[in-house]
Amino acid sequence: MPAKKTFGSVRIRGNVTVDGDINRKGAPVPTFKEYIALLSQQGTNPPTATVIKNTLGAEVTFAREDVGYYFAQIPGGFPMLKTICFINGGVSPTATSAAAPAEMDDAITISTTNQSGNFADSQLENASFEVRVYP
Repeated sequence: MPAKKTFGSVRIRGNVTVDGDINRKGAPVPTFKEYIALLSQQGTNPPTATVIKNTLGAEVTFAREDVGYYFAQIPGGFPMLKTICFINGGVSPTATSAAAPAEMDDAITISTTNQSGNFADSQLENASFEVRVYP
């Protein structure tokens, strides 16, 4: 007979398989939606994404605005004060930044610079990019 395990007032005998989240009583389960991708960008093209996870409910599109300046876009998909984002340069040694929406709910800005600190294209190579949108 398998060993008995007790969790609070729940007793489990044998093996249990669970699909979904298990958390301690009263602990919140994260409710944010997220987008995780690896971004690359070359020349005057917009960034391209290898999507790892997307629970936003819409496809994120990318646009190049100017040298080293890009947008990740979903119409109304990035509400101000409810969106956070993280990015790194991937294998590129240069500076990369992403900014959550400050004036519009449609786009996240991404900028890249070269080693001299000047805005530059072709600086993203498998850069990890994560966006979280909270209710």
